[in-house]
Formats: sequence, structure tokens, C-alpha cells
Amino acid sequence: MVHKDANKIYKVKTLDKNMATKSKSVSNLKEHIENPQVFKTRKPKGFLCITKTQNPKKVLFVVPDVVGDKGGATAPLPGVAYVAGYVRHIGHEVAAVDMRINRGMANLFAKIQEFKPDMIGLSFMAMEFKPVYLFIAELKKEFPNIKIVAGGAGGSTFEDQVIKDTGVDYVITREGERALVELLEGWPLEDVQGLVYLKDGQIQKNALRQFDFDISSLPFPAYDIFPIREYIDAKIPVVTSRGCPYQCTFCAMKKSMGVAWRPRTPENIVAEIRHWYNQGFRQFHFVDDNFTLDMERAEVLCDAIINSGMKIKWDLRNGIRADRVNERLLQKMKDSGCFYFAFGIESMDQQVLDKMKKNLKVENVYEAVKMAEKVGIPFGGFFIIGLLEDTFEKFMKSYEFAKATPFEEVRFYNPIPFPGTELYVELVKGICLDLAQITI
Repeated sequence: MVHKDANKIYKVKTLDKNMATKSKSVSNLKEHIENPQVFKTRKPKGFLCITKTQNPKKVLFVVPDVVGDKGGATAPLPGVAYVAGYVRHIGHEVAAVDMRINRGMANLFAKIQEFKPDMIGLSFMAMEFKPVYLFIAELKKEFPNIKIVAGGAGGSTFEDQVIKDTGVDYVITREGERALVELLEGWPLEDVQGLVYLKDGQIQKNALRQFDFDISSLPFPAYDIFPIREYIDAKIPVVTSRGCPYQCTFCAMKKSMGVAWRPRTPENIVAEIRHWYNQGFRQFHFVDDNFTLDMERAEVLCDAIINSGMKIKWDLRNGIRADRVNERLLQKMKDSGCFYFAFGIESMDQQVLDKMKKNLKVENVYEAVKMAEKVGIPFGGFFIIGLLEDTFEKFMKSYEFAKATPFEEVRFYNPIPFPGTELYVELVKGICLDLAQITI
């Protein structure tokens, strides 16, 4: 049955009280949201408040050649494309070089000489910092007079350390749309929230930027400035929401995306999908950190896709929570074109789950897997080995569960104690890590 309001703008309701209070996932985090008990869409405070520029500049966005475990570039980076789309919307000229596609420093240097950017923007994931730091050093050496700004999850995680280790001019923490525009518009550096920079030889860290809630008001990501048809998967990434209110101790995404969950309206999402559908794309990749947090909203989106008449395929590879699905939602996901999703399980031992503050019961995983099997969408499972309280015997619970479950794909990861995570703090306090020996 299709939701009767599937083609109307959906207003997010207050989330499950148990999740918001029992998990203590958002209490006392005033820098993230104004009211820690309610998540809702709000009038934009900044995205649409900056007028068109009177002094257009050129920005070259560069994606370093780091492909991780994929073996190649599967799709353009949505975070970079969002910032580029907003900068272009204000009136600045943008271009991009994805070095995962156009490899080799010579190609990049040629593009810089041709485009003559006023600023170069770099985004990187936290786990990519070592090769990216080397890349930045080489870039800065070749073009010392071009301002370089670093951002993304890596910039938010390492902050001032990026400047210390690479010599970049600026680091933007959290979301970069407004901060980069303010830099381009010549705002005093001390007024740009979320900015890290050098002043008189000393590193300055400005106040964190409040998150904007009406992300539906943003221009669509500027994927068109990337070689969109040269990626391995030939699918378009779609961000339907930002943020996650849970407090998993290992997760570094809170540093960049925050705990304030901010959804786009289904109407806005379908409009973006249709934009690319009309250009011949039929496959999409939903890249949210918590797509099914509001299950009713996820259902409405699925119904809106069905009602649109577009025959698409889409997947969810970032992982969804086992306690935020039901059979009806999974069926709607399948009917709207979902061909794969993964559960972020982490461990099948309750003590380990509790220690990592996953706020998940092992029973939820068993129930969710049964529902997924019944509906018939191929699904995967993600696990983490070696978190605090983990042992070989506890790991074997996850291993045996993975063997016994018809997962399409299983991934076992090692935890990485990124700065800013609770795991990092706990390991340092427990003298498992020696700060004097840590080089980032």
C-alpha cells in the first residue's frame, strides 16, 4: 500500500523517546542542536542567506588518488559535490579533478595551470590521512601561492594537526558549504565558524559552526563537474539525510556530520533522482549514515519513488541499524528498487555492543535478519573485531553468526581510534596509547 502523502513534503516528527533519552545520544550537546529532545526541519539560517557574489573567484576541487578497498573510483564524492554546488550557486566558478580517475600529478598540475584557481579545495576521509598528507605537501611545494583548504571527515577529525603536518592554509571542520563561501567572499578569518588557520604563527580554531537543518534548500550536488560516466559503478550517490544521533564510541562521523539528524524531504530527493534519471542514469547509491532512523519517513520516500513512475535501482551500503527496520519498510524498499543493503551489526556479543554504546540488542539482529530473508532483498553484515571488552570467544559469536546467515557480503573491520572519538579518549586514558608516540 502506497502512503497517501508520498508526493507531499514530509515533516519530520519527534523521534522515538526511548532512543533520544535512554541512549543519552543527544543530551548536553548544545553545539549540535538547540533542543536535544526534538529533531525537526527548520527554516534555513544560512544556506540561502548569502547573496550572489559581486567578486567571482575560481575554486578547483581535488579528490586525491586514494581508492581504499574498492580497487577503483566507484562514484564521485557527494560531500565535495555538495560544496561545489553551493559555491557555484553563489556565483563562483568551479572545476574538479578526481585523481582516482585522472591519475598522475602531471595531469593535476596541467589543470591547475590551465584553470588558474584562486583556491584549491581538498576533502579526505580520516583513514586516508597518510597518503593525503604526502599529496598535499607535493601540491603545496609546486604551487606555494595558491591557497589550499582541507575539509571532509579528515579535516574535522584531525583539525589543527592537518595544518601542522601539511602546511595547508585552512582547515574547515564540519559542513563546508557556508564556510568556504565566506572565505571566498573575504570575511575576516575570525568570523568564519568552523575554520582552523594560522595567525602570527599560532594556530587558531574558531567556534564550531551550528548545523543547518533545512538541507533540502541546498542546490543539488555538482556531479556534473566530475567525469560522471567514467566511474566503476555508473551510479549517482544520493544523500537523503545528514547526521546520526547515536553515540557509538568508535565512530568519527560525529565530528563532521554531528548527532543532529537532518533529513531532506522526499519531494526534494525524488527531484534530484529525476534530474539524473532524465540524463539516462538508472542506478543510485543512498549514502546516509542512518537512512532508516525515522522509519515512517523512509517509507514515505519509498512510496514517492514508486509514485514517480521512475524504474530505478538503489542500494544502501553504509549500513543500517537492525532495530530501525520492519517488514513493511523492507518491502517498500524492495518495491521502490532497493537491490542491496547492509546491517551495521558490529558484534553479536551483548557486552561488546554495550561497551561501544551501540544501543542495540543482539535479539534485534536476529529479528531483522529474519525479516530481510523473508522480504528477499540481498543483504550484508558489517562487524568490528577488537573493540574494548572483545575477546576471541566473543568474536567467534560474530563469526559463527556470519557463517550461519545467508549474507550476500560480510565485512570484518578493525577499530581505528580516531581523535575526537570516545574510543580514542578511553585508550589514551587507559595508557593503551602513548600520545607522545602518536604521529598523525
